Amino acid sequence: MLKTKLLIMLSVLMIFSILVGCAPAAAPTTAPAAGGGTDVNSKIEVWIDAAREESAGKFATKYPDKGKLVQLTTTDYGQLPQKILFWNNVGGGWPDASFAGPQIVPMINDASHAYLGDLKPFVTKEVIDGFAPGSLQNCWDGEKLYCLRNDLAFFVTWYNATKVKELGITVPTTWEEMQATCLKVLKDHPDIKCVLGQPGTSWFNILASNKCPLQQILGPGKIRINALHDNCKKAAAFLDDMIKTGTYRIADMFSKDTSDLVQSDNWLFIPLASWFGDYVIKGTYYQADDPKFKGKIGVAPAPKWDGQDHPWVFWWGGAAWVMSRHTKNPQLTADFLTYMTTDVIKE
Repeated sequence: MLKTKLLIMLSVLMIFSILVGCAPAAAPTTAPAAGGGTDVNSKIEVWIDAAREESAGKFATKYPDKGKLVQLTTTDYGQLPQKILFWNNVGGGWPDASFAGPQIVPMINDASHAYLGDLKPFVTKEVIDGFAPGSLQNCWDGEKLYCLRNDLAFFVTWYNATKVKELGITVPTTWEEMQATCLKVLKDHPDIKCVLGQPGTSWFNILASNKCPLQQILGPGKIRINALHDNCKKAAAFLDDMIKTGTYRIADMFSKDTSDLVQSDNWLFIPLASWFGDYVIKGTYYQADDPKFKGKIGVAPAPKWDGQDHPWVFWWGGAAWVMSRHTKNPQLTADFLTYMTTDVIKE
């Protein structure tokens, strides 16, 4: 069943990728826009989602002189591509910056959108070099820096530390070890659900972990999708097998049934986003002052596959920040985006 869903999903994405891949070559996207001039006292508008509004508001507290020039607009940033086309037609209205999914970045950097500004002149080399190697890969075209990554949502392995200790097992470092561990647990303790995961995001994570070219960004207007790649087929077959054996439970992680299961203590591993521990396990499944919660939860790196030198992971909620080439205050815009991808992350 998962393979069927995967093929349907990828078929839709393939159509999308063909349309995107046929987009015209990227137009020059320098910041600021030609003829627009710069004004260090010009106000900027930032499109943002509700989840990041509180953190963004702290910019004004830390930098009051700059903060009074920043207007936050809480909206659905998924509408950005089509909105840009509208603003291009009317000749105005572009936000100076926006939060955007990494897959949106190449979509809005083709000739028809021509939205993205180059952040490189306005972000220090120290900040750029401070990002993890490869994390900004999809933000570059070779010379210009079109986005700054926000990765609070990368996948990790949350685990039931007390139960793992009780059973005398170790947290798997590879997916192959995960499967072997779960089969052993199933044989000896059939009442325990070994791995819990959310529909959709768990599938994407398994595919991404094996470097399946599901939505590989190649450059402006170009995304590669190859559902028939051996890595995709291997990852899909692996998850199909774990679901079939009952060792990977895919269900709504926010439901009462899942909450009851977690509180019953009959679970071991939850490979999900890095925010899941603070915002769901703590606060939904358990309260911080609950005696049962003390020492209960552990966290480890996401599993890799045999032969990989490090894990590859999907994201759930993390994305990228982009600057408009039309902004009249590119330095303030870049300063705000730098704050949101460095200071806030550190907090």
